[in-house]
Amino acid sequence: MDITAFKKFIQKEFFSAKNHHLTYHGLEHTLEVLSACDSHIKRSRVDERTANNIRTAALLHDTGIFTDYFDHERKSVENARAILPHWGASSDDIEDISNMIMATHIPQKPGNLPEMVLCDSDVDYLGTGKFYSNGNRLFQELRHFGLVQNEEDWDRFQARFLLKHTYHTPFALRYREPVKRRYLQEILDKYGWVAQDILSMTQDQKLKNR
Repeated sequence: MDITAFKKFIQKEFFSAKNHHLTYHGLEHTLEVLSACDSHIKRSRVDERTANNIRTAALLHDTGIFTDYFDHERKSVENARAILPHWGASSDDIEDISNMIMATHIPQKPGNLPEMVLCDSDVDYLGTGKFYSNGNRLFQELRHFGLVQNEEDWDRFQARFLLKHTYHTPFALRYREPVKRRYLQEILDKYGWVAQDILSMTQDQKLKNR
């Protein structure tokens, strides 16, 4: 499959389905994920078929968000199964791509290297200088969809995620995880929170704070 042509196709899909409330899960995020995947591919030296599938999964992984925000991974897989046969993808490739997309569902559960690459690329910014800028865009989006109410609510939401999340690839564990942990500590220090208190919140508290 011509990944350059497919990228242009996905870009058109994002433009035609543009939702102004998706301040984070838009084309910019997808292209950032694709770029992170490209870097992982170069480091991992995976074969051409696997590299192509990773890039395809990156381009498709959030396309379902336009029709189902809360179950967008599954909808993205449906899109992949509908679209990819027309691009010459084999049934095995479609299955691999679908598994990569589903692995990004939170909590992430990658089962092999390609899935690890996509999962780490999907949240690569957490361990980079884009932590606050990208995070602010996600905050605005989650507030629109009623998942957080204010900045403190968002910080609590994010602290819980960061405490439970871990990267998977050797590169991200070495270079992204320590940076991510520093950002987490900044959030905890901002309110004087203790990590264990955030993790031990009851389910009712979690729902109240979303």
